[in-house]
Amino acid sequence: MKHVYALFFCFLMVTMSLSGCFGNSDIKINDDTTEKIAKLIVITVDVEAKTDAEGAVDLFVYGIDGTERAGIIEMMDIGDEFGVKVSFFVDVFEVYLHGEVWRVMMQEIHARNHDVQLHFHPRLIGDSDWSVIENDTEWIESGAVRGYDMNCWNQATADYFWNYAMDVFDELNITRPIAFRGGAYRFCDTSIIAMERTNMTQSYNYNPFSFYQVYSKQQGYLDHFTWSNGVMEFPISYVRWEDGDEIQNNRRIDESLYEYGNESYWNMTYAHERYFSNTSSDPDISQTQVMTMILHSFSFLTHRDVNGTYEYYLENDDKMNSFRNWLYTLSLSNEYKVVSATELQVYIDAGLISQNAELSLDMITDECEDESTV
Repeated sequence: MKHVYALFFCFLMVTMSLSGCFGNSDIKINDDTTEKIAKLIVITVDVEAKTDAEGAVDLFVYGIDGTERAGIIEMMDIGDEFGVKVSFFVDVFEVYLHGEVWRVMMQEIHARNHDVQLHFHPRLIGDSDWSVIENDTEWIESGAVRGYDMNCWNQATADYFWNYAMDVFDELNITRPIAFRGGAYRFCDTSIIAMERTNMTQSYNYNPFSFYQVYSKQQGYLDHFTWSNGVMEFPISYVRWEDGDEIQNNRRIDESLYEYGNESYWNMTYAHERYFSNTSSDPDISQTQVMTMILHSFSFLTHRDVNGTYEYYLENDDKMNSFRNWLYTLSLSNEYKVVSATELQVYIDAGLISQNAELSLDMITDECEDESTV
């Protein structure tokens, strides 16, 4: 049956040609394409094991609980059923924690033709690794400064770690990333500048509900826009449920969309329609063309509170099957198309994604707050 779904999905693609609809597709946009492109959805998955505890990678990345499994392999398997590439934002700092196991995981994603993009959780770097870093000649000469919160990094520190990340990708023969999300949505001007210097083009950080952002809380929710150095920002997506409503944190595009998609509280079809109906009446001001779904490598797991700490476990296959059903529903419509960050870049390069507003990087130079007050 999964091949029937995939064939039906391929049949409905009218604005582009696809080669290999079972997971090895490369988007090609015809030069004479004038038709309105599909409404694009990027599935972003933050891949993180959170800790160096024994079994953390098995549980939080691969979703292994006893003899059952529901993690990134299943996400790729389901994506392949529908010719969909998932964008995995992998925390490269966990190479320090997990070594070869982490490297193999990154290569596995790349080998299956899904995206390996960039994610940072510098708080996971231990003191022993910091000692090695701080004794590196490049670090010493650069003016970089130890810091656990990347929204507080100076430019030398950001450049050092971006170059480190590129080295990791190069050593593993993985295509360099073009997209980035900071851990807990931490980022600032030095992040976006470091992105440009390493030829990265898409930021997935702006989030007015983040505890660790200043400007976004002042400015409020925005459609995608462009920073003054050319990097495009694709904010965390929220749905304005009714005309005139304020954006609510509980309307974020995440696993809730497919887990509760058939319930009146969170109707899947209505959510898609409402999100893309926010397009400005003046296309020169703002167009809503791209929805960003945020998931985690452990999104198919369930958690419970045990003495103030979340304990994760695999309860059943319901979340995994809901994800599959959501992609199946999307495959029945030619109005929406799921693309990876790499595939989205094809649309951007072809001039099919509006630049929308341009914001100065000066707006995010003061993102470093005293987090003890948060």
